[in-house]
Amino acid sequence: NKERDAYTGLDKEYEFEFMLGVETDTHDVLGKVTSSSEKDATTAGIKKSLKKYSGTFKQQYPAYSSKVVNGIPLFDYARRGKIDSIVRPEHEVSVMKLELIGSRAVSKEDLWTDIEAVVKAVDGDFRQKETLNGWHEFFNKSEKVAFTIYKAKVSCGSGFYVRQLVSDLGRDLGMGAVTISILRTRVGEYKIVDSAK
Repeated sequence: NKERDAYTGLDKEYEFEFMLGVETDTHDVLGKVTSSSEKDATTAGIKKSLKKYSGTFKQQYPAYSSKVVNGIPLFDYARRGKIDSIVRPEHEVSVMKLELIGSRAVSKEDLWTDIEAVVKAVDGDFRQKETLNGWHEFFNKSEKVAFTIYKAKVSCGSGFYVRQLVSDLGRDLGMGAVTISILRTRVGEYKIVDSAK
């Protein structure tokens, strides 16, 4: 499909939210919690780490993506617990602009309610019970009464994965990070108007 190929190749702009101190196998709230940390980061520290991700660089494909290795999509390896048996490929991506644009505090209860709603909204069987059990355990274990949700904006070339960026950022900061939400705001020259706002 020529139109789809043209669309796929265009630059994109996303606004996304993320949280530090927790990591999942999908790099977003739909995944199983794989690690957590009570460490805190400063806004200055986050901004400094984000500076590393500008220009053209190599980005690893997320485990839960449709990139094919040896005829099998990565998500298939991941679902079968075999992702560590292969080398996840990298590809070149470009970031024109990446900036932290804000943050908000969310109570433990409200965040749990939001995550529960997102996970329960998934159609079909995608480990919802295991995922919710992991999040429940994370919130029970955490000493925090509120969590900081950071908001950032990125202008990037095609093929860029926001989830992978957030995961890499969390590792840079030594505490893990997870994507809370992603909103595409522009494709090529076309600004996307979000009617929900």
